[in-house]
Amino acid sequence: MKNTNQELKKEARKLLRQAHYTVYSIVRHVAPSGMSRVIDFFVIVDNKPRNIIYYMENILDYKYDKNYSGVKVDGCGMDMCFHLVYSLSRSLYKSAPNHENDGGYRLRSENI
Repeated sequence: MKNTNQELKKEARKLLRQAHYTVYSIVRHVAPSGMSRVIDFFVIVDNKPRNIIYYMENILDYKYDKNYSGVKVDGCGMDMCFHLVYSLSRSLYKSAPNHENDGGYRLRSENI
């Protein structure tokens, strides 16, 4: 049985709290054109890495790339790892109407 989006978000928030709100990313593949890449995401909980691709895939609606084990994202010219972590954070944490407490900055993005 598939989890609802709200259940997934609740699970993700709990896991991210245990990981001290830090998400690590590894670029697994860059297309020869440079216009897309496959990125793997994980957190550290109890000194062990925990893959969070399932959450990135289902909460943000990105496709999983079986060949390179990560989510495929199109685009270039910016830090796509940060972009996806920011997008996840925005979807999980509410932002204040005046943009002073942007929920997108709740999570910290670390590239490896």
